[in-house]
Amino acid sequence: TTLALREPPAAQARLPIGPPMAHVRLHILDAHGQRVPLGVAGELHIAGAQLAHGYLNRPQLTAERFIEDPFRPGDRLYRSGDVGRWRADGTIEYLGRNDHQVKIRSLEVGICGTDKEICHFVYGSPPAGFDYLVIGHESLGEVVEVGSNVRHLKKGDLVVPSVRRPCPHEHCQSCREDRQDFCFTGDFTERGIKMTHGFMTEFYVDEEKFLTPLSHDLRDVGVLVEPLTVAE
Repeated sequence: TTLALREPPAAQARLPIGPPMAHVRLHILDAHGQRVPLGVAGELHIAGAQLAHGYLNRPQLTAERFIEDPFRPGDRLYRSGDVGRWRADGTIEYLGRNDHQVKIRSLEVGICGTDKEICHFVYGSPPAGFDYLVIGHESLGEVVEVGSNVRHLKKGDLVVPSVRRPCPHEHCQSCREDRQDFCFTGDFTERGIKMTHGFMTEFYVDEEKFLTPLSHDLRDVGVLVEPLTVAE
């Protein structure tokens, strides 16, 4: 989408995200895959020539998010997870997420010997398709937005993310049970270390299950906390 502003918006105004760009088709659908009426909230679905083929090395997620287009046989729709509604002027009003994702503002990122080794090309590997790796695997952040299915976090909470993430193999029982510290395939990823970018950014998005809430009383030492998936 695109939105042109000719003057600064009011401080409390809820801005639309604009109408679809050229060669992009947008549908706002209900839980049954039907178009919703004007002003009714639904999930934003994206279609068009620019649509990606899927997620790299994530066949299950690709099958979940890239679905058949019921309005154009042979085409596909991308289920964005974003919630919005059409306005009378033909623009879309963004209302949030409908998933377990959490948007986090980085407050502090810890740098340790591992990051030093990565910067000296001794350790670490970038994500597929990248020739660089964003470092920072120890982080303290503040929740700024949550999806509608997030149950245990809210805006303003402090969180620390886990570093290691599950491997894609269905037969790895440890990873399927969210105990990726015991992954026996070796194909896990680690934020800021192995095949996944780290937290050295102003904002990042993560899933609720990888975030551990932290008391505000521990704000000064929170960046030193690196939660495990089993013991902590």
